[in-house]
Amino acid sequence: MSNYKKHTQFNLLIALPILLIAAHFTLHPSYDLLITFAAVFSYTTLFMSPDMDLAHQIRFFSIRGFFSLPFRSYSKLFSHRGLSHHLLLGSLTRIAWLIGWGLLIFLPFTNLSHIKKTC
Repeated sequence: MSNYKKHTQFNLLIALPILLIAAHFTLHPSYDLLITFAAVFSYTTLFMSPDMDLAHQIRFFSIRGFFSLPFRSYSKLFSHRGLSHHLLLGSLTRIAWLIGWGLLIFLPFTNLSHIKKTC
């Protein structure tokens, strides 16, 4: 499936419904977890491609531009068809990048008072 549009259509129209039905009947998760899984699966299908190193070229005031916001700085750091296109390392860099943004956003709101200070 070298054509990315075919890959996206397959993931969203065939794989996602099959995975949701299989998870519902085998694992019996709550609907909240199924919705979360569907949202994350859809986001990763649409926005975790190797071409996120071109995110700075996406028009900012669009739906795609908004959802690619965490990768605008990523695209400045990684050159096109460089490390982000490596099968394993590219995926790891994009996952680590999103984790880093998540930490930057949510860490200030966490209560870290239970951690002992050793100073």
